[in-house]
Amino acid sequence: MLVELSLVDGSELYLRAVGRSPMSLEALLETEHAIVAKAGEQRTLFINPRNIVRAGIYHS
Repeated sequence: MLVELSLVDGSELYLRAVGRSPMSLEALLETEHAIVAKAGEQRTLFINPRNIVRAGIYHS
């Protein structure tokens, strides 16, 4: 699944979601303090859900 995130500063991120969660994306964004994403071998991104303006999900 591909997740598109639009942030407050105007940037956009596209994340490939791996695994499953019993919660919906909307519920996760409301309850979690950070979204953690790997960017290559040695980079990790921490995204504050409060900075997300819009999120879209694209199933593959």
